[in-house]
Amino acid sequence: RRFMEQNDEQEKEGNNNSNKNKKNNNWIHCVDMRDIGCEGSVQSEFVQKEWMNRLLTPQERDELLVLKSSDKKKAKEEFINIDEKIHSSSSNNNNNTIPFIPESNMNPERKELERLRSIGKLVIDEEDDDEDDNDTTVSFPSFESFFGGQCSDVLYYSKHIRLCYAPFMSYCVQSISNWENFFNELFLGGTIPTALSMLHLNSTNQQQEEDSITTTNNNNQYLYIRSPIRQEWNSETNSYDYHHRDDGENYITNPFFPLFFYLCAADDKENNEEKSNTIITKQQQQQQQQTWSSRLFTKVTTNNNDDNNNDNNEKISQIAQMAKEWILQKIRMNSLDPKNSDDTQSGGEWFEAYLYAEHRDIYDDIDVSDATVLLTKKKMKSLTEDTKHNIGKIQIPSCSDAFQEINQYYNDGLKNNIAPTQRIEVLSEIIIDICMSRLIDFVTILKILEIISMHNNNVKKKKKLMIVCYMGAAHTRAVSEFFTTSPSSSKKKNNTMFRKKSFTGKNDYKEHEMRALKLPDYLW
Repeated sequence: RRFMEQNDEQEKEGNNNSNKNKKNNNWIHCVDMRDIGCEGSVQSEFVQKEWMNRLLTPQERDELLVLKSSDKKKAKEEFINIDEKIHSSSSNNNNNTIPFIPESNMNPERKELERLRSIGKLVIDEEDDDEDDNDTTVSFPSFESFFGGQCSDVLYYSKHIRLCYAPFMSYCVQSISNWENFFNELFLGGTIPTALSMLHLNSTNQQQEEDSITTTNNNNQYLYIRSPIRQEWNSETNSYDYHHRDDGENYITNPFFPLFFYLCAADDKENNEEKSNTIITKQQQQQQQQTWSSRLFTKVTTNNNDDNNNDNNEKISQIAQMAKEWILQKIRMNSLDPKNSDDTQSGGEWFEAYLYAEHRDIYDDIDVSDATVLLTKKKMKSLTEDTKHNIGKIQIPSCSDAFQEINQYYNDGLKNNIAPTQRIEVLSEIIIDICMSRLIDFVTILKILEIISMHNNNVKKKKKLMIVCYMGAAHTRAVSEFFTTSPSSSKKKNNTMFRKKSFTGKNDYKEHEMRALKLPDYLW
Protein backbone atom coordinates (compact mmCIF):
# COMPACT_ATOMS: atom_id res chain seq x y z
CA ARG A 1 0.00 0.00 0.00
CA ARG A 2 2.82 2.42 0.86
CA PHE A 3 4.44 1.98 -2.54
CA MET A 4 1.12 2.44 -4.32
CA GLU A 5 0.41 5.67 -2.42
CA GLN A 6 3.86 6.99 -3.31
CA ASN A 7 3.20 5.94 -6.89
CA ASP A 8 -0.05 7.91 -6.89
CA GLU A 9 1.73 11.02 -5.58
CA GLN A 10 4.30 10.70 -8.36
CA GLU A 11 1.52 10.46 -10.91
CA LYS A 12 -0.13 13.60 -9.56
CA GLU A 13 3.19 15.43 -9.74
CA GLY A 14 3.60 14.24 -13.30
CA ASN A 15 0.15 15.54 -14.24
CA ASN A 16 1.09 18.98 -12.93
CA ASN A 17 4.28 19.06 -14.97
CA SER A 18 4.93 18.60 -18.66
CA ASN A 19 4.50 15.23 -20.29
CA LYS A 20 8.26 15.03 -20.54
CA ASN A 21 8.62 15.04 -16.77
CA LYS A 22 5.63 12.80 -16.10
CA LYS A 23 6.49 9.82 -13.93
CA ASN A 24 6.18 6.35 -15.37
CA ASN A 25 4.37 3.97 -13.00
CA ASN A 26 4.38 0.88 -15.18
CA TRP A 27 6.52 -0.84 -12.57
CA ILE A 28 3.39 -2.25 -10.90
CA HIS A 29 2.35 -4.85 -13.43
CA CYS A 30 -0.21 -7.25 -12.02
CA VAL A 31 -1.95 -8.94 -9.11
CA ASP A 32 -3.38 -12.41 -8.69
CA MET A 33 -5.69 -12.52 -11.69
CA ARG A 34 -8.07 -14.88 -9.84
CA ASP A 35 -9.13 -11.87 -7.74
CA ILE A 36 -9.97 -9.55 -10.64
CA GLY A 37 -13.15 -7.69 -9.71
CA CYS A 38 -13.48 -9.11 -6.17
CA GLU A 39 -13.98 -6.47 -3.49
CA GLY A 40 -12.85 -8.95 -0.83
CA SER A 41 -9.32 -8.96 -2.25
CA VAL A 42 -8.94 -5.18 -1.91
CA GLN A 43 -8.22 -4.37 1.72
CA SER A 44 -6.81 -0.87 1.28
CA GLU A 45 -9.23 2.06 0.96
CA PHE A 46 -6.71 3.73 -1.32
CA VAL A 47 -6.68 0.75 -3.70
CA GLN A 48 -10.49 0.55 -3.60
CA LYS A 49 -10.65 4.20 -4.67
CA GLU A 50 -8.18 3.60 -7.47
CA TRP A 51 -10.13 0.54 -8.55
CA MET A 52 -13.30 2.61 -9.00
CA ASN A 53 -11.42 5.47 -10.68
CA ARG A 54 -9.57 3.32 -13.19
CA LEU A 55 -12.29 0.86 -14.14
CA LEU A 56 -15.17 3.32 -14.44
CA THR A 57 -15.88 6.69 -15.97
CA PRO A 58 -16.96 9.39 -13.46
CA GLN A 59 -20.60 9.08 -14.54
CA GLU A 60 -20.49 5.29 -14.29
CA ARG A 61 -19.00 5.54 -10.82
CA ASP A 62 -21.58 8.07 -9.60
CA GLU A 63 -24.50 6.06 -10.96
CA LEU A 64 -23.22 2.82 -9.46
CA LEU A 65 -22.66 4.36 -6.02
CA VAL A 66 -26.12 5.93 -6.01
CA LEU A 67 -27.56 2.65 -7.17
CA LYS A 68 -25.76 0.72 -4.43
CA SER A 69 -26.78 3.05 -1.61
CA SER A 70 -30.42 3.83 -2.45
CA ASP A 71 -32.00 2.59 -5.66
CA LYS A 72 -31.00 -1.01 -4.99
CA LYS A 73 -32.80 -1.01 -1.64
CA LYS A 74 -35.81 0.64 -3.22
CA ALA A 75 -35.82 -2.04 -5.91
CA LYS A 76 -35.85 -4.72 -3.24
CA GLU A 77 -38.97 -3.25 -1.70
CA GLU A 78 -40.92 -2.33 -4.82
CA PHE A 79 -39.46 -4.69 -7.47
CA ILE A 80 -38.36 -1.82 -9.71
CA ASN A 81 -36.34 -2.77 -12.77
CA ILE A 82 -33.63 -0.23 -12.12
CA ASP A 83 -31.67 -1.29 -15.18
CA GLU A 84 -34.34 0.38 -17.33
CA LYS A 85 -33.98 3.55 -15.27
CA ILE A 86 -30.23 3.61 -15.80
CA HIS A 87 -30.61 2.93 -19.53
CA SER A 88 -33.13 5.73 -20.00
CA SER A 89 -31.19 8.27 -17.93
CA SER A 90 -27.95 7.71 -19.83
CA SER A 91 -29.05 6.89 -23.35
CA ASN A 92 -27.11 9.87 -24.71
CA ASN A 93 -23.81 8.93 -23.14
CA ASN A 94 -22.41 6.89 -26.04
CA ASN A 95 -23.09 3.63 -24.19
CA ASN A 96 -20.26 4.34 -21.74
CA THR A 97 -22.38 4.06 -18.60
CA ILE A 98 -22.91 0.85 -16.69
CA PRO A 99 -25.94 -1.05 -18.00
CA PHE A 100 -26.47 -2.31 -14.45
CA ILE A 101 -28.80 -5.26 -14.11
CA PRO A 102 -30.08 -6.01 -10.59
CA GLU A 103 -28.87 -9.29 -9.17
CA SER A 104 -32.52 -10.35 -8.86
CA ASN A 105 -32.69 -10.35 -12.66
CA MET A 106 -29.68 -12.63 -12.94
CA ASN A 107 -29.69 -14.83 -9.86
CA PRO A 108 -32.95 -16.78 -9.47
CA GLU A 109 -32.22 -17.36 -5.79
CA ARG A 110 -31.99 -13.60 -5.19
CA LYS A 111 -35.33 -13.19 -6.96
CA GLU A 112 -36.86 -15.85 -4.70
CA LEU A 113 -35.39 -14.10 -1.65
CA GLU A 114 -37.14 -10.85 -2.57
CA ARG A 115 -40.39 -12.71 -3.22
CA LEU A 116 -40.27 -14.27 0.24
CA ARG A 117 -39.50 -10.85 1.69
CA SER A 118 -42.43 -9.22 -0.12
CA ILE A 119 -45.00 -11.78 1.09
CA GLY A 120 -43.72 -11.72 4.67
CA LYS A 121 -42.25 -15.22 4.74
CA LEU A 122 -38.66 -14.10 5.25
CA VAL A 123 -37.71 -14.22 8.92
CA ILE A 124 -35.83 -11.07 9.96
CA ASP A 125 -33.08 -12.02 12.39
CA GLU A 126 -32.44 -9.65 15.27
CA GLU A 127 -28.71 -9.58 14.53
CA ASP A 128 -29.21 -9.25 10.79
CA ASP A 129 -27.21 -6.22 9.65
CA ASP A 130 -28.62 -4.67 6.51
CA GLU A 131 -26.42 -3.20 3.83
CA ASP A 132 -24.36 -0.23 4.94
CA ASP A 133 -25.51 2.95 3.22
CA ASN A 134 -21.96 4.30 3.35
CA ASP A 135 -20.38 1.19 1.91
CA THR A 136 -18.87 2.10 -1.45
CA THR A 137 -17.13 -1.22 -2.16
CA VAL A 138 -18.46 -3.24 -5.03
CA SER A 139 -17.50 -6.46 -6.78
CA PHE A 140 -17.30 -6.40 -10.55
CA PRO A 141 -18.50 -9.72 -12.02
CA SER A 142 -15.63 -11.54 -13.72
CA PHE A 143 -14.90 -15.01 -15.03
CA GLU A 144 -11.59 -14.95 -13.19
CA SER A 145 -13.18 -14.41 -9.79
CA PHE A 146 -16.10 -16.79 -10.40
CA PHE A 147 -13.81 -19.72 -11.23
CA GLY A 148 -10.69 -18.55 -9.42
CA GLY A 149 -10.45 -16.67 -6.15
CA GLN A 150 -13.62 -17.75 -4.40
CA CYS A 151 -13.34 -21.40 -5.50
CA SER A 152 -9.73 -21.60 -4.30
CA ASP A 153 -10.48 -19.83 -1.03
CA VAL A 154 -13.30 -22.21 -0.13
CA LEU A 155 -11.37 -25.27 -1.29
CA TYR A 156 -8.23 -24.34 0.67
CA TYR A 157 -9.35 -22.31 3.68
CA SER A 158 -13.13 -22.42 4.20
CA LYS A 159 -14.15 -26.03 3.60
CA HIS A 160 -17.28 -25.63 5.72
CA ILE A 161 -18.76 -23.22 3.16
CA ARG A 162 -20.99 -25.04 0.68
CA LEU A 163 -20.83 -23.98 -2.94
CA CYS A 164 -22.65 -25.56 -5.87
CA TYR A 165 -20.36 -25.69 -8.91
CA ALA A 166 -21.43 -29.29 -9.61
CA PRO A 167 -24.84 -28.48 -11.20
CA PHE A 168 -23.18 -25.87 -13.43
CA MET A 169 -20.52 -28.36 -14.50
CA SER A 170 -23.04 -31.15 -15.17
CA TYR A 171 -25.81 -29.22 -16.94
CA CYS A 172 -23.94 -26.32 -18.58
CA VAL A 173 -20.49 -27.79 -19.30
CA GLN A 174 -21.54 -31.47 -19.53
CA SER A 175 -18.16 -33.15 -20.18
CA ILE A 176 -14.50 -32.96 -19.22
CA SER A 177 -13.47 -32.42 -22.85
CA ASN A 178 -15.86 -29.50 -23.18
CA TRP A 179 -14.55 -28.03 -19.92
CA GLU A 180 -10.98 -28.19 -21.26
CA ASN A 181 -12.00 -26.55 -24.55
CA PHE A 182 -14.05 -23.90 -22.72
CA PHE A 183 -11.17 -23.07 -20.37
CA ASN A 184 -8.71 -22.92 -23.26
CA GLU A 185 -10.92 -20.59 -25.27
CA LEU A 186 -11.81 -18.35 -22.32
CA PHE A 187 -8.40 -17.87 -20.71
CA LEU A 188 -5.62 -19.05 -23.06
CA GLY A 189 -6.01 -16.78 -26.07
CA GLY A 190 -9.55 -17.24 -27.36
CA THR A 191 -12.59 -14.98 -27.24
CA ILE A 192 -15.39 -14.72 -24.70
CA PRO A 193 -18.30 -15.13 -27.16
CA THR A 194 -16.78 -18.32 -28.58
CA ALA A 195 -16.22 -19.68 -25.07
CA LEU A 196 -19.80 -18.90 -24.02
CA SER A 197 -21.13 -20.62 -27.13
CA MET A 198 -19.59 -23.86 -25.84
CA LEU A 199 -21.83 -23.87 -22.76
CA HIS A 200 -25.26 -25.51 -22.83
CA LEU A 201 -27.48 -22.68 -21.69
CA ASN A 202 -30.99 -21.77 -22.76
CA SER A 203 -31.78 -21.38 -26.45
CA THR A 204 -31.83 -17.57 -26.30
CA ASN A 205 -28.31 -17.26 -24.98
CA GLN A 206 -26.95 -19.67 -27.55
CA GLN A 207 -29.01 -18.11 -30.35
CA GLN A 208 -30.44 -21.43 -31.42
CA GLU A 209 -33.71 -20.52 -33.07
CA GLU A 210 -34.60 -24.13 -33.73
CA ASP A 211 -34.74 -24.76 -29.98
CA SER A 212 -36.61 -21.58 -29.08
CA ILE A 213 -39.91 -23.42 -28.72
CA THR A 214 -38.57 -25.57 -25.90
CA THR A 215 -38.58 -23.63 -22.64
CA THR A 216 -38.22 -26.49 -20.16
CA ASN A 217 -34.52 -26.97 -20.89
CA ASN A 218 -33.37 -23.73 -19.30
CA ASN A 219 -30.00 -24.38 -17.72
CA ASN A 220 -29.64 -20.78 -16.54
CA GLN A 221 -31.06 -21.95 -13.21
CA TYR A 222 -27.73 -23.69 -12.58
CA LEU A 223 -25.61 -20.56 -13.03
CA TYR A 224 -25.62 -19.65 -9.33
CA ILE A 225 -23.37 -21.43 -6.84
CA ARG A 226 -24.44 -19.96 -3.50
CA SER A 227 -27.98 -19.17 -2.41
CA PRO A 228 -28.72 -16.06 -0.30
CA ILE A 229 -31.55 -18.04 1.32
CA ARG A 230 -30.95 -20.15 4.43
CA GLN A 231 -33.50 -22.80 5.40
CA GLU A 232 -33.93 -23.51 9.10
CA TRP A 233 -36.30 -26.11 10.51
CA ASN A 234 -38.87 -24.73 12.94
CA SER A 235 -40.00 -27.50 15.33
CA GLU A 236 -42.94 -25.42 16.57
CA THR A 237 -44.52 -24.97 13.13
CA ASN A 238 -43.18 -28.28 11.76
CA SER A 239 -41.93 -26.48 8.66
CA TYR A 240 -38.96 -24.56 7.32
CA ASP A 241 -38.31 -20.91 8.10
CA TYR A 242 -36.50 -18.84 5.48
CA HIS A 243 -33.71 -16.44 6.47
CA HIS A 244 -31.40 -14.10 4.58
CA ARG A 245 -28.06 -15.91 4.72
CA ASP A 246 -25.32 -13.99 6.51
CA ASP A 247 -21.93 -15.35 5.43
CA GLY A 248 -19.98 -12.76 7.39
CA GLU A 249 -16.29 -12.97 6.52
CA ASN A 250 -17.01 -15.84 4.13
CA TYR A 251 -19.17 -13.67 1.89
CA ILE A 252 -19.24 -14.99 -1.68
CA THR A 253 -18.71 -11.99 -3.96
CA ASN A 254 -19.59 -13.72 -7.25
CA PRO A 255 -22.46 -16.14 -6.47
CA PHE A 256 -23.54 -16.50 -10.10
CA PHE A 257 -21.86 -17.10 -13.45
CA PRO A 258 -21.33 -13.65 -15.07
CA LEU A 259 -23.27 -14.33 -18.24
CA PHE A 260 -24.95 -10.95 -18.66
CA PHE A 261 -22.13 -8.52 -17.90
CA TYR A 262 -18.54 -8.95 -16.82
CA LEU A 263 -15.04 -7.51 -16.82
CA CYS A 264 -13.10 -8.00 -20.02
CA ALA A 265 -9.88 -6.68 -21.48
CA ALA A 266 -10.17 -3.16 -22.84
CA ASP A 267 -9.20 -2.27 -26.38
CA ASP A 268 -6.01 -0.21 -26.19
CA LYS A 269 -7.04 1.80 -29.24
CA GLU A 270 -10.35 2.92 -27.78
CA ASN A 271 -9.48 3.37 -24.08
CA ASN A 272 -6.93 5.51 -22.29
CA GLU A 273 -3.89 4.02 -20.62
CA GLU A 274 -5.33 4.26 -17.11
CA LYS A 275 -8.40 2.18 -17.94
CA SER A 276 -7.42 -1.49 -18.18
CA ASN A 277 -10.90 -3.04 -18.01
CA THR A 278 -14.44 -2.13 -18.88
CA ILE A 279 -17.93 -3.48 -18.16
CA ILE A 280 -20.15 -4.44 -21.07
CA THR A 281 -23.53 -6.04 -21.63
CA LYS A 282 -24.19 -9.19 -23.59
CA GLN A 283 -26.06 -7.13 -26.19
CA GLN A 284 -22.89 -5.09 -26.78
CA GLN A 285 -20.66 -8.10 -27.25
CA GLN A 286 -18.34 -8.16 -30.21
CA GLN A 287 -16.58 -11.16 -31.56
CA GLN A 288 -13.13 -10.12 -30.32
CA GLN A 289 -13.89 -9.67 -26.62
CA GLN A 290 -11.30 -11.42 -24.45
CA THR A 291 -10.45 -11.98 -20.83
CA TRP A 292 -7.33 -10.28 -19.52
CA SER A 293 -5.14 -13.39 -19.82
CA SER A 294 -6.31 -14.11 -23.38
CA ARG A 295 -5.67 -10.51 -24.44
CA LEU A 296 -2.22 -10.63 -22.85
CA PHE A 297 -1.42 -13.80 -24.80
CA THR A 298 -2.67 -12.22 -28.03
CA LYS A 299 -0.65 -9.08 -27.38
CA VAL A 300 2.59 -10.95 -26.67
CA THR A 301 2.25 -13.30 -29.65
CA THR A 302 1.43 -10.53 -32.14
CA ASN A 303 3.73 -7.76 -30.89
CA ASN A 304 5.64 -6.99 -34.07
CA ASN A 305 5.24 -3.21 -34.21
CA ASP A 306 8.93 -2.35 -34.01
CA ASP A 307 10.80 -3.33 -37.15
CA ASN A 308 14.13 -3.04 -35.34
CA ASN A 309 13.14 -5.73 -32.84
CA ASN A 310 11.34 -8.18 -35.09
CA ASP A 311 13.75 -10.99 -34.17
CA ASN A 312 13.29 -10.41 -30.44
CA ASN A 313 9.52 -10.14 -30.77
CA GLU A 314 9.42 -13.34 -32.79
CA LYS A 315 11.40 -15.15 -30.09
CA ILE A 316 9.06 -13.78 -27.40
CA SER A 317 6.06 -14.97 -29.41
CA GLN A 318 7.58 -18.45 -29.67
CA ILE A 319 8.21 -18.56 -25.90
CA ALA A 320 4.59 -17.53 -25.27
CA GLN A 321 3.39 -20.40 -27.45
CA MET A 322 5.72 -22.72 -25.53
CA ALA A 323 4.23 -21.46 -22.26
CA LYS A 324 0.73 -22.31 -23.44
CA GLU A 325 1.68 -25.85 -24.39
CA TRP A 326 3.68 -26.25 -21.18
CA ILE A 327 0.76 -25.14 -19.01
CA LEU A 328 -1.67 -27.45 -20.84
CA GLN A 329 0.72 -30.34 -20.22
CA LYS A 330 0.79 -29.47 -16.51
CA ILE A 331 -3.01 -29.36 -16.39
CA ARG A 332 -3.27 -32.73 -18.13
CA MET A 333 -0.76 -34.21 -15.68
CA ASN A 334 -2.70 -32.93 -12.64
CA SER A 335 -6.01 -33.99 -14.15
CA LEU A 336 -4.89 -37.60 -14.58
CA ASP A 337 -3.85 -37.96 -10.93
CA PRO A 338 -4.63 -34.93 -8.74
CA LYS A 339 -3.03 -36.40 -5.62
CA ASN A 340 0.20 -37.98 -6.82
CA SER A 341 1.01 -35.25 -9.36
CA ASP A 342 0.60 -32.42 -6.83
CA ASP A 343 3.51 -30.30 -5.60
CA THR A 344 5.17 -32.32 -2.81
CA GLN A 345 6.90 -29.22 -1.39
CA SER A 346 3.96 -26.84 -1.02
CA GLY A 347 0.86 -28.61 -2.33
CA GLY A 348 -1.67 -30.96 -0.79
CA GLU A 349 -4.73 -28.70 -0.68
CA TRP A 350 -6.73 -30.82 -3.14
CA PHE A 351 -6.14 -33.98 -1.11
CA GLU A 352 -6.93 -32.24 2.17
CA ALA A 353 -10.23 -30.93 0.76
CA TYR A 354 -11.10 -34.37 -0.61
CA LEU A 355 -10.27 -35.98 2.75
CA TYR A 356 -12.52 -33.45 4.51
CA ALA A 357 -15.44 -34.15 2.17
CA GLU A 358 -15.16 -37.91 1.73
CA HIS A 359 -13.41 -39.18 4.87
CA ARG A 360 -14.49 -36.73 7.54
CA ASP A 361 -14.00 -39.25 10.36
CA ILE A 362 -10.32 -39.60 9.46
CA TYR A 363 -9.90 -35.87 8.83
CA ASP A 364 -11.19 -35.02 12.32
CA ASP A 365 -8.91 -37.61 13.96
CA ILE A 366 -5.51 -36.62 12.51
CA ASP A 367 -3.26 -33.57 12.45
CA VAL A 368 -4.24 -31.59 9.34
CA SER A 369 -2.20 -28.47 10.03
CA ASP A 370 0.15 -29.15 7.08
CA ALA A 371 -1.48 -30.21 3.80
CA THR A 372 1.88 -31.21 2.32
CA VAL A 373 2.38 -33.79 5.07
CA LEU A 374 -1.02 -35.30 4.26
CA LEU A 375 0.03 -35.54 0.62
CA THR A 376 3.28 -37.37 1.29
CA LYS A 377 2.54 -39.50 4.38
CA LYS A 378 1.24 -43.04 4.06
CA LYS A 379 -0.06 -43.26 7.61
CA MET A 380 -1.12 -40.62 10.14
CA LYS A 381 -1.38 -41.13 13.88
CA SER A 382 -4.85 -40.96 15.42
CA LEU A 383 -5.48 -38.11 17.85
CA THR A 384 -7.89 -40.17 19.97
CA GLU A 385 -6.66 -43.77 19.84
CA ASP A 386 -3.41 -45.69 19.76
CA THR A 387 -3.64 -46.45 16.06
CA LYS A 388 -2.81 -45.00 12.65
CA HIS A 389 -4.98 -44.14 9.67
CA ASN A 390 -3.80 -45.41 6.30
CA ILE A 391 -4.30 -42.25 4.24
CA GLY A 392 -1.80 -43.38 1.62
CA LYS A 393 -4.34 -45.72 0.07
CA ILE A 394 -6.89 -42.90 -0.33
CA GLN A 395 -6.75 -41.52 -3.86
CA ILE A 396 -8.56 -38.72 -5.70
CA PRO A 397 -10.31 -39.82 -8.90
CA SER A 398 -8.96 -38.46 -12.16
CA CYS A 399 -10.80 -35.43 -13.51
CA SER A 400 -12.30 -37.55 -16.27
CA ASP A 401 -13.67 -40.12 -13.80
CA ALA A 402 -14.77 -37.35 -11.45
CA PHE A 403 -16.76 -35.62 -14.20
CA GLN A 404 -18.47 -38.88 -15.11
CA GLU A 405 -19.39 -39.33 -11.45
CA ILE A 406 -20.84 -35.81 -11.33
CA ASN A 407 -22.92 -36.47 -14.43
CA GLN A 408 -24.10 -39.79 -13.07
CA TYR A 409 -25.25 -38.10 -9.88
CA TYR A 410 -27.58 -35.84 -11.87
CA ASN A 411 -28.30 -38.29 -14.68
CA ASP A 412 -31.56 -39.68 -13.26
CA GLY A 413 -33.23 -36.25 -13.55
CA LEU A 414 -34.51 -36.39 -9.99
CA LYS A 415 -31.75 -34.37 -8.39
CA ASN A 416 -31.83 -31.23 -10.52
CA ASN A 417 -33.09 -29.19 -7.57
CA ILE A 418 -31.02 -30.96 -4.92
CA ALA A 419 -27.70 -29.65 -3.65
CA PRO A 420 -24.73 -31.89 -4.46
CA THR A 421 -23.12 -34.10 -1.84
CA GLN A 422 -19.85 -32.91 -0.36
CA ARG A 423 -17.98 -35.48 -2.44
CA ILE A 424 -19.60 -34.40 -5.72
CA GLU A 425 -19.00 -30.75 -4.99
CA VAL A 426 -15.36 -31.08 -3.96
CA LEU A 427 -14.64 -33.05 -7.15
CA SER A 428 -16.10 -30.16 -9.16
CA GLU A 429 -13.99 -27.62 -7.31
CA ILE A 430 -10.82 -29.68 -7.78
CA ILE A 431 -11.45 -29.90 -11.55
CA ILE A 432 -11.81 -26.12 -11.70
CA ASP A 433 -8.90 -25.30 -9.40
CA ILE A 434 -6.43 -27.50 -11.26
CA CYS A 435 -6.88 -25.24 -14.28
CA MET A 436 -7.15 -21.92 -12.44
CA SER A 437 -4.06 -22.51 -10.27
CA ARG A 438 -1.99 -23.22 -13.38
CA LEU A 439 -3.38 -20.11 -15.02
CA ILE A 440 -1.41 -18.04 -12.48
CA ASP A 441 1.85 -19.48 -13.80
CA PHE A 442 0.76 -18.89 -17.40
CA VAL A 443 -0.06 -15.19 -16.96
CA THR A 444 3.10 -14.63 -14.92
CA ILE A 445 5.19 -15.95 -17.80
CA LEU A 446 3.24 -13.80 -20.26
CA LYS A 447 3.68 -10.71 -18.10
CA ILE A 448 7.43 -11.29 -17.92
CA LEU A 449 7.53 -11.61 -21.71
CA GLU A 450 5.49 -8.42 -22.10
CA ILE A 451 7.89 -6.50 -19.85
CA ILE A 452 10.86 -7.79 -21.84
CA SER A 453 9.17 -6.81 -25.10
CA MET A 454 8.40 -3.31 -23.82
CA HIS A 455 11.96 -2.96 -22.58
CA ASN A 456 13.45 -4.05 -25.92
CA ASN A 457 11.21 -1.69 -27.88
CA ASN A 458 11.93 1.32 -25.65
CA VAL A 459 15.66 0.90 -25.11
CA LYS A 460 18.09 1.36 -28.01
CA LYS A 461 21.08 -0.19 -26.27
CA LYS A 462 20.91 -3.49 -24.48
CA LYS A 463 20.60 -3.04 -20.74
CA LYS A 464 20.14 -5.49 -17.92
CA LEU A 465 16.54 -5.92 -16.85
CA MET A 466 15.59 -7.17 -13.39
CA ILE A 467 12.04 -8.47 -12.86
CA VAL A 468 10.76 -9.26 -9.38
CA CYS A 469 7.99 -11.84 -9.02
CA TYR A 470 6.35 -11.78 -5.59
CA MET A 471 4.29 -14.95 -5.31
CA GLY A 472 3.99 -18.15 -3.33
CA ALA A 473 6.69 -20.81 -3.47
CA ALA A 474 4.71 -23.16 -5.74
CA HIS A 475 4.18 -20.50 -8.41
CA THR A 476 7.69 -19.04 -8.31
CA ARG A 477 9.12 -22.55 -8.56
CA ALA A 478 6.86 -23.35 -11.52
CA VAL A 479 7.84 -20.17 -13.39
CA SER A 480 11.51 -20.84 -12.70
CA GLU A 481 11.07 -24.38 -13.98
CA PHE A 482 9.63 -23.14 -17.26
CA PHE A 483 12.37 -20.60 -17.93
CA THR A 484 15.33 -22.73 -16.87
CA THR A 485 14.43 -26.38 -17.52
CA SER A 486 15.12 -27.49 -21.05
CA PRO A 487 12.81 -29.86 -22.92
CA SER A 488 15.87 -30.89 -24.93
CA SER A 489 18.95 -32.78 -23.83
CA SER A 490 21.01 -29.64 -23.21
CA LYS A 491 21.63 -28.98 -19.54
CA LYS A 492 22.83 -25.39 -19.76
CA LYS A 493 20.43 -23.76 -22.18
CA ASN A 494 16.86 -24.33 -23.23
CA ASN A 495 14.45 -23.15 -25.87
CA THR A 496 13.48 -20.13 -23.75
CA MET A 497 17.09 -18.83 -23.91
CA PHE A 498 17.28 -18.40 -20.13
CA ARG A 499 19.80 -19.93 -17.70
CA LYS A 500 19.46 -20.53 -13.99
CA LYS A 501 22.43 -18.63 -12.63
CA SER A 502 22.02 -18.83 -8.86
CA PHE A 503 19.66 -19.50 -5.99
CA THR A 504 19.44 -17.23 -2.95
CA GLY A 505 17.57 -18.05 0.25
CA LYS A 506 15.78 -21.27 1.15
CA ASN A 507 12.76 -23.25 0.07
CA ASP A 508 11.81 -24.01 3.64
CA TYR A 509 12.47 -21.71 6.59
CA LYS A 510 12.04 -22.57 10.25
CA GLU A 511 9.22 -20.84 12.08
CA HIS A 512 11.27 -18.07 13.73
CA GLU A 513 14.11 -17.90 11.20
CA MET A 514 14.84 -14.52 9.61
CA ARG A 515 13.81 -14.30 5.94
CA ALA A 516 16.15 -11.46 4.91
CA LEU A 517 17.93 -12.05 1.59
CA LYS A 518 21.36 -10.90 0.49
CA LEU A 519 21.18 -10.45 -3.26
CA PRO A 520 24.30 -11.08 -5.38
CA ASP A 521 26.19 -8.04 -6.62
CA TYR A 522 25.41 -8.75 -10.28
CA LEU A 523 21.72 -8.10 -9.63
CA TRP A 524 22.36 -4.47 -8.69
